[in-house]
Amino acid sequence: EMYKNMDEGAIQLTDTYDTDSSSFEDFLYSKTAYDILNNTYETLKNCNFKYYEITNQPLYYIDKYTKSDNANHINETIKNELYTECDAWSISESFYNDYNIGTKVLDGTGFDNISEVNIHQTIPIILGYDYYSHYKLGEVFTGKFILDKKMQFIVVGFLKQNASINLSQKIVLDGSILLPSISLNGLHDNIDKLILLSIKVEGYVFYEDSKEYQLIA
Repeated sequence: EMYKNMDEGAIQLTDTYDTDSSSFEDFLYSKTAYDILNNTYETLKNCNFKYYEITNQPLYYIDKYTKSDNANHINETIKNELYTECDAWSISESFYNDYNIGTKVLDGTGFDNISEVNIHQTIPIILGYDYYSHYKLGEVFTGKFILDKKMQFIVVGFLKQNASINLSQKIVLDGSILLPSISLNGLHDNIDKLILLSIKVEGYVFYEDSKEYQLIA
C-alpha cells in the first residue's frame, strides 16, 4: 500500500499470499515459506532505507472486561472464556527511539530495552489517554496478540492526550495500546514463527523526499 504524499512519509509493505488459486495458509505450509520470510526479514533489517516493524493488530483482553468503552466486541464468549478486542500498535525499539515516542508519555516509565521481548515474558504496554482513569501503573492482565497463545501484559505508562504517530497520516492513539514488537526468541512452533515473521515483514519504509520515494516505489 503506497500513500500519495511523495515529499515525506511512509510506505506500508503488504503481502500477495491470497490469490484465486492459493491462500496464506497454503503459503504457511509450503516448504519454502520460512526461507522466503526469513530472507525478506533480513533484507529489510539491513536495507539502506529506514524500515520499522510497525503493525496494527487487535490485542485481546481475556477475562471480564470492565474498563474503557473504547474496546470492541466486549466480553464475547469464545471457548468458555470472555474476550474483548482492543486496538493495538506493535512498534520496534528503533521506531520508539528514533521518533521520540517516550516524550509522548504522560505518566509511567515508557519502554526500555524492548528489542528482545518474547511471549514468555510479561510484556510492557503503554495505554492511550482514554485508558488513564481505568487502569493503574503496574496492573497486569492476560491477553493474546497475533498468536493464539496467552500472554501476560503489564501497564508501564500512559500516553498524553492526543498523542499520535505519523505514518503518512496522523494516527491519534488515545484509544490504542502500544506494545513492543515481539521477538522470535522462545518460539518453538514453526507455524507461530512463520506467522510472526509474516507480520514483521509488513512494516513501514520511511522516506524523506520524492527521490527516496521513487527509489523505494
